[in-house]
Amino acid sequence: MIITVLTIYLYNTTQFKSLGFDNDSLSVIKDNFTLIYNSKEKNVSLPFNLNEKSYDIVIQRHFSKDELSGGYISFYAYNPACNIYINNQLILHEDSSYDTLNLANPSHWYCFEVPDGDFDLTINMHNNLKLSTIFELYSGSKSAILFNIIKKNVLSIVLSFITIIIGAGLVIGSVFIKGKLSNRLRWLGITSIDSAIWVYSLSDSSQLIINKTSVIALLGYCSFFMLPLLVTGFLLTYDAFKNMVFVRIFYWSEFAAIVIIFMMQFLNIIQWTDLLIVVHIEVITIILVILISFIRNIRHKISDDNSIYCALIIIGAFIFTDIARYYISKPADGMIKYSTYGLIILLMYLTYSVIHMITKSSLQEAKNAVYRELAFKDAMTQLENRSAYELKITELRNNNCSSGFILIADLNNLKLINDSYGHQFGDDAITRTASLLLRFFSDCAHCYRTGGDEFCIISDKHSDKELNHVISDFQNAAKDEEALLSYPYSIAIGYGNINADGIDECIKSVDAAMYKNKYDSKKGRAD
Repeated sequence: MIITVLTIYLYNTTQFKSLGFDNDSLSVIKDNFTLIYNSKEKNVSLPFNLNEKSYDIVIQRHFSKDELSGGYISFYAYNPACNIYINNQLILHEDSSYDTLNLANPSHWYCFEVPDGDFDLTINMHNNLKLSTIFELYSGSKSAILFNIIKKNVLSIVLSFITIIIGAGLVIGSVFIKGKLSNRLRWLGITSIDSAIWVYSLSDSSQLIINKTSVIALLGYCSFFMLPLLVTGFLLTYDAFKNMVFVRIFYWSEFAAIVIIFMMQFLNIIQWTDLLIVVHIEVITIILVILISFIRNIRHKISDDNSIYCALIIIGAFIFTDIARYYISKPADGMIKYSTYGLIILLMYLTYSVIHMITKSSLQEAKNAVYRELAFKDAMTQLENRSAYELKITELRNNNCSSGFILIADLNNLKLINDSYGHQFGDDAITRTASLLLRFFSDCAHCYRTGGDEFCIISDKHSDKELNHVISDFQNAAKDEEALLSYPYSIAIGYGNINADGIDECIKSVDAAMYKNKYDSKKGRAD
């Protein structure tokens, strides 16, 4: 809070004029224009909104040298084709036909050099979509005009690029996260990118970075028409909305509407600008659905996901304000204004959401790790336990596994050790066996303690040569251990390959081999 107050104070009280890029003077020319349209002639001040739309407008004005701040004049226009005359001499001509893919001429800035003295300016403006707003003109140097454009749109530019970067990060991050959270992050990331592209395309500065204004216009319209669909898709990652049949139907209706609208545009049946009301209705419907669900949560005292409700309601309020402005006042300061603030809210929610989701995911992952440790680890030996073994066998059985190997090991004479030497020696024999199994088999197999003195090794992949070598080393190590101990220590084993007969047949044959080895071992000791 203190930093915020200090920042605002310094911003309003400090100025380093000589260090800025706006040292060149710039003037806004608003008055004494003559407009000719629909067989009418008016003296007006700019910006000017036409009450009755026209396809063609003529703008005229006489300029004197002392009212100009530099050698260039610039102005911004919506979807025009302009012919510009200075002293009745044509200095710029644009074709009034439709652009590629039946798109109207894109909105953009005009900037042209003017004489060093008095002159008459005439702008003949044609728009296939009808003209409604005429903006003021700027006079100054090229650098002053350029800086003014950037300064007016710096918020939209910065927010758009930051949101695109964060959105792309969410999409990439969703690849490495599993479950419902992954899908939600992906939808949130794509929706954020789409929103940022829309806001940037409508900023007056887009052509300063990408001079292909037709591309900017196409991206702007596509992102705008896609936005309701993406927001609905994001909402459907929440159970509260997924369980609402209307929302699912609405999602597919939006999808069908986009397909139809795009086809109609590219077949030149209708223009996108004539169908903006479709998106406006979709946006208002989404806002109402969110409000209804939010009120339902409050009534039932459900606090889950309230943060996303609040964020979307605030964002929706800003967008709704711009929609209302579009139909009521036809604003001269651009089609969107408050939606940019909505993007700020979205950016803040993204930051919160990413931190919250990652924190929640990390905590859940830690809990899951503890649960897995408790559920599938044998506390004494740190081998996987009987439950883990049963899961593995079920997996191999369901997958019709026909390769790999199984080794079953059984500690000999455990009862004798417990009765004659004490249970601490019996426990030592069990943990010693587990350590040997881990030492020799952990790199190539899963090691399980399946009972008191029973162990199992399972590997999906192996070579016979490698297996025989590891088993031989294991048996030799067990004999070395036996020579060092004060109690009788030996391990009976049986092993075999998993083949086409399946996992269950392999277990039977390996178990039989282990008991034969145990019998032979006891017989050898008796002899």
